[in-house]
Amino acid sequence: HTVRKRSHSRPDIMKYGMKVGEKDIEMHLEKNNEFLTTDYSETHYLEDGTPVTTTPDIDHCYYHGTIVNDSESTVSISTCDGLRGYFKTSAQSYLIEPLSGEDEGDHAVFKYDEHKNKPMVCGVTNTTWSSDFEPPTSRSRSRSSGPSLFQRQKYLELYLVADNREYLKWNKDQTELRKRIFEVVNFVNMVYKPLNTFIALVGLDVWSSRDLISVTAPAGASLDAFRTWRNSELVKRKKHDIAHLIS
Repeated sequence: HTVRKRSHSRPDIMKYGMKVGEKDIEMHLEKNNEFLTTDYSETHYLEDGTPVTTTPDIDHCYYHGTIVNDSESTVSISTCDGLRGYFKTSAQSYLIEPLSGEDEGDHAVFKYDEHKNKPMVCGVTNTTWSSDFEPPTSRSRSRSSGPSLFQRQKYLELYLVADNREYLKWNKDQTELRKRIFEVVNFVNMVYKPLNTFIALVGLDVWSSRDLISVTAPAGASLDAFRTWRNSELVKRKKHDIAHLIS
């Protein structure tokens, strides 16, 4: 599939045209400017275990959007190195990835079946949600009175932790690891929008020297260890609502 870029920069609003099967489609994309908090930071570790916290310059290339003339469509795309992500028409869901690092040019498009494929983020073996947080209703973007809890917009600050195995999986390339994690957060953000819930990434921990907990089977043991580490270490370092381990 050849993608035609309808704009020559990375502005807040973009258009892309492509052919999917026998049909021409056009994506209207809008930059997801709020999926990172204003105080977003990252922490990695030196070989001796010393933590290093930075506020990196982010190449913001993460978009949400729709397909023209398809009211049931949704799009979650990164344009960092070509188009990579997910889009859904009224008839079918797809995954797209570049065959080169260019926005314009050939891309691979795969049909995606939510019922047959493994979820993109699922299960305590790969992800660990803290079970002891309470929804921050005091920071809801709507007033506490009036609409019900499910009608009010909820705002959750997410902290992600990539263990050492995940770091090695991306060949110790923290930039590439960050790109893939941001793509997942951008997708999750899109999924929760219809539920009137906005999820913003407040921080990222990369266990670059070694794991700070024992990440082993069974999954429940890792969950307990991560919860203990979060409560004793992470909550003191960075305010957040949800902590999540990627392994």
